[in-house]
Amino acid sequence: MVFVDDNLGETQAVNLTKNGSNWEANPFDISSLSDGTVTVKALVTDNAGNTKEVTNTLELDKTVFAPDSVSIVEDTNGDGFLKGSEYKDKVQISVDLPSDAVANDIITINGEDTTLTQAHIDSGEFIKQLDSPAEGETLNVSVTITDQFGNVSTVAKDSVKRDTMADADGNLTLNIPNYLNLTSEQESTSVDITLTGVDADVTTVTAVFSDGKDSVEGTLTKGTDGTWFINADLSDLDDGNIEITATVTDEAGNTAQATESLVLDTVADEGVAFDVVIGSDYLITNDEQKSSIDISFVGADKDVDTISVTFTDKNNKEITLSPTKQGETSWVFDPAPNLTEFSDGPITISTLLTDLAGNTKEVTKSLTLDTTADENDDLSVVVDAQFDVTNLSEVNDVTVTLSGVDTHDTKSVVVTFEDNDGTTVTTAAALENGEWVIDAQSLSSLAQGPVSVTTVVTDNANNTATASDTLEIDTVIDENNDFDIAAILGDRLANLVESGHVELTVDGLDDDITVFDITFTDTDGNTVNAEVNKSGSTWTIEPTDISELKDGQITIKAAIQDDAGNSTEIEREMTLDKTADADNNFAVEMSSTDGTVNAEEESNVKINLVGIDKDADTVVVQLTDKNGKVQDVTVSENNGVWSIPEFALNNLADGNVDVKATVTDAAGNTKTVTTQFDLDTHVDTGEAFAVVISDEFETVNMYEVGDVQIGVAGVDDDITEMTVNYVQGGKRVEGEAYQTDGNWFIRNVDLTDEFNDGPVEVVVAISDDAGNSTEQRAELSLDTTPPAAPRVKILDRGDDEYINANEYDSKAQVEVTFGSDVVAGDIISINSNVEYKVKASDLVSKKVVIDIDSVENGQEQVASVIIKDAAGNRSDATKDKAMVDTTIALDGRLDEDFDGGFESDDGLTNIPTPTFSGVSDPGASIMLTIDGQDIPVTANETTGAWSVTVPNLEDDTYEYSVVATDAAGNSTSLTGQVEIETTAPTTLTASLHDDIDTGVKDDQLTNSVNPKLSGSVEAGCRVKVEIDGQTYDATVTGSTWEVGPFNALAANQSHDYKVIATDIYGNVKELNQSLSIDTVAPTVTSDITPGAQGSGINIDEPTNTINSKGPAFNGTVDNDINTVTVTFNGKDYPAAVDSAEGTWSINAVDLVSTDGTYNYSVKAVDKAGNSTVENFKVIVDTQAAVTLNLADASDTAGWMMILSQRTISQNWHGLSSTVRVTRVQQ
Repeated sequence: MVFVDDNLGETQAVNLTKNGSNWEANPFDISSLSDGTVTVKALVTDNAGNTKEVTNTLELDKTVFAPDSVSIVEDTNGDGFLKGSEYKDKVQISVDLPSDAVANDIITINGEDTTLTQAHIDSGEFIKQLDSPAEGETLNVSVTITDQFGNVSTVAKDSVKRDTMADADGNLTLNIPNYLNLTSEQESTSVDITLTGVDADVTTVTAVFSDGKDSVEGTLTKGTDGTWFINADLSDLDDGNIEITATVTDEAGNTAQATESLVLDTVADEGVAFDVVIGSDYLITNDEQKSSIDISFVGADKDVDTISVTFTDKNNKEITLSPTKQGETSWVFDPAPNLTEFSDGPITISTLLTDLAGNTKEVTKSLTLDTTADENDDLSVVVDAQFDVTNLSEVNDVTVTLSGVDTHDTKSVVVTFEDNDGTTVTTAAALENGEWVIDAQSLSSLAQGPVSVTTVVTDNANNTATASDTLEIDTVIDENNDFDIAAILGDRLANLVESGHVELTVDGLDDDITVFDITFTDTDGNTVNAEVNKSGSTWTIEPTDISELKDGQITIKAAIQDDAGNSTEIEREMTLDKTADADNNFAVEMSSTDGTVNAEEESNVKINLVGIDKDADTVVVQLTDKNGKVQDVTVSENNGVWSIPEFALNNLADGNVDVKATVTDAAGNTKTVTTQFDLDTHVDTGEAFAVVISDEFETVNMYEVGDVQIGVAGVDDDITEMTVNYVQGGKRVEGEAYQTDGNWFIRNVDLTDEFNDGPVEVVVAISDDAGNSTEQRAELSLDTTPPAAPRVKILDRGDDEYINANEYDSKAQVEVTFGSDVVAGDIISINSNVEYKVKASDLVSKKVVIDIDSVENGQEQVASVIIKDAAGNRSDATKDKAMVDTTIALDGRLDEDFDGGFESDDGLTNIPTPTFSGVSDPGASIMLTIDGQDIPVTANETTGAWSVTVPNLEDDTYEYSVVATDAAGNSTSLTGQVEIETTAPTTLTASLHDDIDTGVKDDQLTNSVNPKLSGSVEAGCRVKVEIDGQTYDATVTGSTWEVGPFNALAANQSHDYKVIATDIYGNVKELNQSLSIDTVAPTVTSDITPGAQGSGINIDEPTNTINSKGPAFNGTVDNDINTVTVTFNGKDYPAAVDSAEGTWSINAVDLVSTDGTYNYSVKAVDKAGNSTVENFKVIVDTQAAVTLNLADASDTAGWMMILSQRTISQNWHGLSSTVRVTRVQQ
């Protein structure tokens, strides 16, 4: 036996196998032992029981380590690109060595091995140079470390793509459509520009449109064809040349530009001076002017391209003409516009000007045409409609109506009436309230017949216009005086028949009669109008119905009117007699008081006649039975009294008998009256009386015996009594009959316990109202014993209470077992909707299997069974049931609390003991299988929720499966994948964004209170920044991020911030830093280091070079100053700054050429980018001081000359200077 012990006391026993004289162990696993010295102890025992122990040791090292990180040094911002500013022929691969790496470990980079030296270990870094990738290619770097024990680390990787040009093929081109080279106002709001030649890796494209003063910026969008485009609104820019600059930025940050230009022209009338001039007064009064309109144009711009002029009159007639351009700004019509086709009145002139850019301007003017006395050509004189034919009553008051008379310049209006004989009546119209009117005129002096009516209108220019109409004078209606009613029937008497079509004849009607009316009026004033028709000149009077008028004298009036409105009328009389019963009391009456004639009465019937008028001529009486048989009755008359002797009926049928009496008077009028009586001589007529037992009650079962229903048929309406009895052997049960709405019914009877099963006789007797009677009998059978209850089982459920998916079918099988009282033909009913008729063959086993429809999943399959016998008796119900459960729900995934990924259900986590959860059927058995482990759990009995926590897993990707099985035996499964990664991101940097990092770069100091941050991060991470109690989400692009600008931060203080990077697994890396905001402008002073002569540059210090003896500028500044610049005589001089001392200085500046006072400025910029500019002066004076002694009288003349000239010119040290001289009194 061999025992292997580690340094922590863990022991592992190993069995040996004898091989000859040697004992050997098979290879065995000691991975569970701890790293370090391992002791191997062998214990030997011989056959005598003697033992010996020997030991040895070995070193165990199974720890796998990895490089801390690998990076490509030239990829300074870690974005995975070598852009132009980063590119070198060689790239350095930097590997951060792990702390447990030792000399002689092997580092492998892209398959090339290198042995680590102690120097590498001491520096903690290994650097190797590789060739840079070709343009557009990617260099992938893979690094592993193998220790002296042969353990190989995991792979560390980095990669970089070479991309140094944003426009690799140099074909970036801005494209402007030809129509936009000159852009109009309408086009200016939607300028479409495209950019072609854009490389595929370009991420953003911006464009700037500038008029030299203002600009419009926008971002281009990439189309599906790869072309980038923008639709820009340039309406806010000034007209003129517009420079367009497009800037592309690729994913590596390289940029390239393309430029183009267009001309913006949005105004058609730049000086707003364009106008249209028409003649001198905008009025056209004759045809000559109308055919040659004087129109001119002024103020047109040079770039006007077209002018179109549209003339429109009041009737919307229009023409459009275009003048011709002559010179730069002159436009003329040749020939002049011709408006001879236009109507008089206002003319609208619309002029549309269009320049070369397509801009337009419209000018609208108007003029007036007046060349006629009837401007609208609508003058008319109209005879008022009632006077078109003027009759006798109208001839002295005839009116006409004038219309269409121009009111603005009409001078006079005259109207003349003239007959066929040439006789005239003339009158002048008067202007009243803006309208010309004619008074009513008497035309009695004119002859019968047509008359012409003419009006003449004269305007102020003596233009005339005429209009005319006609009328006819007709004042006579009956030219021959022979109008009369010639005939009224034959005898001027109308009876009832004739009153419906009275015929008249009228003579003497003239041809011009237009109205002809006939009216019949009785003595009460009631009237009837006759229908009169005219065909050509012939009038026809249709027969007239006057039957509604009162008997007696009738007045007939005929009235006529001719087409002129003349009228006359005549009256005549006739007599109307249209009734045989003047007082309307004629009647026929039965002597019988009850209106019924029975068998005893039918041999001596008595009928009375009443109300017969004295002028009655005949009376006829007839009887008619229900079958249409007629019996004539004798009527006698004695001195005006009419009567009917008693008589016998002649075999008329029972039922209603109609009695009809008709009287006729001397004038031929008739009247008929009727009555009727009932003839009843039989007790049972029509349908034979019978007792009715329906099929339902021929055999009465256990459910019917308590409510047995019997009916009757053929019962006459005159039946007054009915009795009912039920009889079996010597036992009788009395029933009850009743009558409702004239119908007889037998009330349902309860025969329970009254009779034994078997036949029962039903006896029904009836009597009518005459005392006749009869009876009828029928038989029913009692059967009230039910079958015994059956046994039931649903076979599909097996031995449990469920029907699962494997057991389920569209039909469920139900086994029914019945007793010996069941016979063939009995019905087995399941759930009231499935019936099975028992066969003779079923009686052997007394068992049947019946299919029923299966219910849907989730419902209970119930089989409730009864047996019905032939009589309808039913057994007690027996029931079996089973729950149909054919499905099982299953949903599961990595629990959301353990899902560290950015997206839900992405299966990514940083937790090595993940929990899986989901929902299945309540109580279902769940089995999770992952990494070779089977983990069972039971779903919640109420909600079906389940969860499983997996023991510790190493970082890796795992496939898992979940199987769910419910109580019914249904099963389902799902599979998924989970990836575990517990290593936090390795890369995270942060600094002020380049846009905000004012002053010294990367010093975390800015003068903006709304700073932005940016940095690098491991690709795929999300980044948040917490600063001053607020959290901001950063925008991550590849391996770079940026955030901001932040809400305003407090100025002139430091702000701590935290950057939090979270990878797709939920691992977090944090970075704590601070930034400072300095918004205070610096202070600066300045001084000049002069020569011995004072504060200026003087003659004793001539120099032209810096660092010579020349003058020096100097001053003081704040300690945080970054730069100081002096601007002197148009040139900038950077100063040396001593921040510790707070001073600055410049050794020398270039000398100026002439003396004088010079302004200079000092600009100080602090490390935060704040700046201050202070302005100072320096006096340049290079002339030496000159002292004159005027006491020397020997040179008076010379000195006087100097004083008169006030200057002295001389050379000093090669400098030519002129000095003014001032006289000094002594």
